[in-house]
Amino acid sequence: MKIASRAGVVALVVAVFLAVAGAAALAKVQVPAYSGPIVPGKNPQVRPGTIIYTGDGSGLLAGRGARSRHPKFGRLHWTSWGATEGRAFGADWVNNCIPFCAAGTFTPYPVNIRVFRPRVLEGHRIFTRMQVTYTGKLPERVHDSVQIWTVGASRGQYFWRFPF
Repeated sequence: MKIASRAGVVALVVAVFLAVAGAAALAKVQVPAYSGPIVPGKNPQVRPGTIIYTGDGSGLLAGRGARSRHPKFGRLHWTSWGATEGRAFGADWVNNCIPFCAAGTFTPYPVNIRVFRPRVLEGHRIFTRMQVTYTGKLPERVHDSVQIWTVGASRGQYFWRFPF
């Protein structure tokens, strides 16, 4: 009888341990923020260094880096990242496309970024909202210092719908 009781206690302790470990693991789940083609085994990225939000590469979110005709984009600096949101700071790099985009100059506009609202799209659990807060001068095409962008998915591509 005592052996059965000990087995029951051991089973209970193991069950509690597994429940606590599972809850701790769930709390550490990292949800990606991504933009681009869906490539099995290669995406989405957790804490991306760059988020390209235009189809032609004339606008992207990256680190502050160095401005020039051939800019050196830094990586976004993520200050937090978890199952429900992530926060970063960096810059919105915008190409002026003068005289044309391939010869244009990128200008960085400082931003804070918050990604949130995780959902499953095209089989991947990703953040579907991104709040971009401009902390200095606004790019010409931006009218509000705080914007909420939404992510979409279509035919193997994720893309950010920015409110410009």
